[in-house]
Amino acid sequence: MGAELTSSGSVERPGLELALAASSVGVWELWLDSGRMRWTDSFARLHGLEPDEEGALERYEATVHPEDRPSLRAAIDAAAAGERFELEYRLAEGGNSWLEARGEVVSKAGSPSLLAGICVEVTERRRRQAEERLLEESSALFSSSLDYEETVARIGRLAVPRLADWFSVDSLDESGAIRNVAIAHSDLERLALVQDLRQRRPLRLDDADGVGKVIRTGQAELYTRIPDSLLVETAGDGEQVEIVRTLGLRSAIIAPLTAGGRVLGAITLVSAESGRQYDPEDVPFVEELARRAALAIDNARLYARERKARAEAEGASRRTQRLQAFTAALAEARTSADVVGAVIREGLEALGADTAAVFHLNEDGTAFEELGSVGYT
Repeated sequence: MGAELTSSGSVERPGLELALAASSVGVWELWLDSGRMRWTDSFARLHGLEPDEEGALERYEATVHPEDRPSLRAAIDAAAAGERFELEYRLAEGGNSWLEARGEVVSKAGSPSLLAGICVEVTERRRRQAEERLLEESSALFSSSLDYEETVARIGRLAVPRLADWFSVDSLDESGAIRNVAIAHSDLERLALVQDLRQRRPLRLDDADGVGKVIRTGQAELYTRIPDSLLVETAGDGEQVEIVRTLGLRSAIIAPLTAGGRVLGAITLVSAESGRQYDPEDVPFVEELARRAALAIDNARLYARERKARAEAEGASRRTQRLQAFTAALAEARTSADVVGAVIREGLEALGADTAAVFHLNEDGTAFEELGSVGYT
């Protein structure tokens, strides 16, 4: 049918028809009484339709993501009732693609008969808006806790399922080994499967690809389509490789966790059952998310170390005070019984014990003799 729209109310100027055909703006018309549609070539391209295909509302609706079809019907009904038609929706094929449609009803004899409008792709705009919201949310989440494990758990809850089907955090420990800190997925059975796999086949810093390479180089890696070689390297042996293949892993981004000029580890986002496919435009956002996560993790680690150091200092102070009290008690002792009493009393308090006894070796070294006790019957 090309760019031509010949219904009543349609634009029939050849110059405009050619411009519309060459542009990314799709033009469409829907007869409300019959559901018959007409559309331009650009509309067909946006929806994966054949340009010369017979237009019908059902065919158009089939190109819309199933979760958005009720909204499409509701918008059409609202337009028939006199409201302006405005809707953003995803495509059924590749649920990451978003379109925006706007239209108005052309009335005949006082009753609505034709809904005419335009359609444009808004995927990039939706992507930017979603990224901005997620980054704002991540900053609020990360700043609200200084607990290391809780911080890592919050990163996983943020990522799944909004950004990925699978999400993991790996850190580099003091010995230089990669340690998995967290894995997130909505299916607990599959989650347990991958956790077991990671225990069987820990990642290594000298791995040619994947997490090891990202931590080693400090550079993000994009796998638009996950190669089978990476699955083999991750799984390690034939049986485990087959298990990983059943997960249907499609696409992945691995970004380094960098803070203070140091690579602390890496985050991994993997798509599977959602069908999401990452592309180079996703990488800067994931890198920024990783940077914020790394700062939060580093702050949580610093707080944990400071709390441990403070607890150790307080413990050392208490021990010093006990030693000073014990020394003072010994200085005041006048008899061996006073010494024994001081030892038992300070020992019970220092250790939180209920019973205590003091013995000494007799003069010929053949037996121990009790000098005093508490709590024994």
